[in-house]
Amino acid sequence: MMNTVLNSREEALNRGKLINLDDEALDAGLPLDLAITLPAHKHCLEDRNDNDVRDLLKGVEMAAVVAFIAHQPPQRTFRIDYRSVLSQKTNGSTQQQTSRLTLRVHFSEQGIPIAATLGLMGERFPY
Repeated sequence: MMNTVLNSREEALNRGKLINLDDEALDAGLPLDLAITLPAHKHCLEDRNDNDVRDLLKGVEMAAVVAFIAHQPPQRTFRIDYRSVLSQKTNGSTQQQTSRLTLRVHFSEQGIPIAATLGLMGERFPY
């Protein structure tokens, strides 16, 4: 079953239904494949700077740690809902926006997180 989920995730990436954030995840020290849905990308990352991306990835890291602690083997996929506050500077003022997000974390047979997909809470994932 897990191969099917990961294959479907890979297909969604190839079809452009997900945006690959592997490089950003590695830069932030997250040792897993990371993707984001198009609506979540538009809501959380579009027109934002590198600091905003790093802040979002800190939230992803914390959610992934919680998922790792909370998941029960042989469970191979764990979903965690959380809120993230994103800041955006415009014309000298800072505006804060609370985003409700869902992180789907996929685990190996050994219980190691290997991939994750970030989306808006309540959004249907494309795989």
